[in-house]
Amino acid sequence: MGDMEPKSRPRLGLDEVRLAAERVSAHLHKTPVLTSTHLNALAGRQLFFKAEHLQKTGSFKARGACNAVCLDQSGLFFFFSIRNLNV
Repeated sequence: MGDMEPKSRPRLGLDEVRLAAERVSAHLHKTPVLTSTHLNALAGRQLFFKAEHLQKTGSFKARGACNAVCLDQSGLFFFFSIRNLNV
């Protein structure tokens, strides 16, 4: 496949994640983190669910897109998304 294969990306550290969160915070909703006692019991540990479906776009994708725009001031952006298939 050549050019179609994904490029490897460097791992992000906590500092990079915090900087990205700071960059996008003024542009996006602060979404809640939810838990479920039933699912916690099934998993045998505490689980956390970030409710990104409550974001302005209805998905987590807004965070990555907003961060990309904040980092690159060239003004040339093309974004598209194909909805996730929910079976």
